Formats: sequence, C-alpha cells, structure tokens
Amino acid sequence: MNKILDEVEWHQQITYTLCQSETPQMITSLNAFKTPKDKILSWTYTTLDSLYKKDISFNEPVLTTENKNTYNDILEIDYDSQFVDQRNTIINSLKSKLAEKYKLKDFGDKISENAQSKLGCRYYWGATGEDMFDCSGLVYWVMNHSGIKIDRLTANGYASLGTKIRDIDDMIPGDVIALGNEQSYGHIGIYIGNSKVVEAMGEGETCKGNHPQHVVKITDLTHFIHEDKKYEIRRLF
Repeated sequence: MNKILDEVEWHQQITYTLCQSETPQMITSLNAFKTPKDKILSWTYTTLDSLYKKDISFNEPVLTTENKNTYNDILEIDYDSQFVDQRNTIINSLKSKLAEKYKLKDFGDKISENAQSKLGCRYYWGATGEDMFDCSGLVYWVMNHSGIKIDRLTANGYASLGTKIRDIDDMIPGDVIALGNEQSYGHIGIYIGNSKVVEAMGEGETCKGNHPQHVVKITDLTHFIHEDKKYEIRRLF
C-alpha cells in the first residue's frame, strides 16, 4: 500500500509475513487481529495465500527487512473492503445516472430550440424542410439537426421507434407524441416542456404550403391530446 494505517486489520487474503520472532503464527479470517503501526518494526514478503504473524518481540533476527518508513509495493489495507466496494459501486452508479440525466437534458434543450426555430413555417404534405414541413417531416428535421440520426418515417413509424414513455407525467422536453386510433397513428408533435407541444398542423395531402394558417406552431398539451385520440409517447434520444 501507499501507507500503513495507524491500526491495521490483517485478513487471510493478505499475502505478507510479518516477522518479529522465529515461530510464525497463521492467522485466518476467523482469527483476524490488529497491530499498531508502531509495533511493526520489520516484515518480509511471502507469496503464500495465508497471513503469518509473529508475536511482538525485539532484537530477534529477521530475514529480508524493510525500514518501517518504507512502504514500497505494499497495498493499502482498508478496515472493510466490502464497504469500500459497495461505496464505489454506489458512487459509480450515481455518476452514471447524473451523466445520463445531463445527456438527456442537453438533447432535450437542443430539440426544443430547433423545433421552435421553425415556428411559422408552412405545412406542406411530405416536406422535410428547410422552410416547409408536414408533422413527421418536422420530427425528422429537428431530430437530425439535434444530433439524433433517424430515418424519414411517418407518424405511425415514429410511434414505435425509440423508448416508450408510459406515463405522460414522465415526459421531458424532446419527447415526441403520436396521435391516432386503434389502427394507426396519423399525427405527431414534439414536446418542449411546460405542457407545450410544437407541431406542424395541416389538412393532409391537399395542403401544400398554400394555407397561411396551416403552419408550425405551439399548442397546449391538453389541446393536442384529444379525448377521442389514442396517443403514444416516445423518446428518440
């Protein structure tokens, strides 16, 4: 170890022999002991799988010695290695969850920003931008410009892509909401937070950029999800 603790608990797994007399005593995991650092005057290395301890004694010959202030090649011994492993597991898990949370937030912010950058653009059946969109074309353009590479699909196709979000209360900015019936989904929008959805709303294939009121707009979530419509929430990032 890099250091020896003031009081060290030695266990069977440690592979060193402490020498203070000529008759070593084997210490097993059921017979662990503690030795103050100032009592350890010298020790020898061993490749055995068990720990040997000699009774405290002075002025007796030892084999290979090391100065007690020299700790080269000695591994640090902790009081409870299982606790340390559990602590490290918890810390690593928290780090991973935080990293995932910030990744989702970054993508959500980009998606919301890109979706709102197209507000006012005309609805055009089958279009994917730059200045005209249908509902699924808007999802395609926004996602790809936010770093999420997806294919050009219909609203029904996006309704089965990515991760299903089962509860509407679990939505985060960047999630998409598809609307439809029992057979299929025919419309889709992008959730931007605060109960708001960005959607490209038109009258289907007859609408080809020729209607000033059929544009990309922000809609309240409660108005977007109709009582008679089935909806599917998906996270594509």
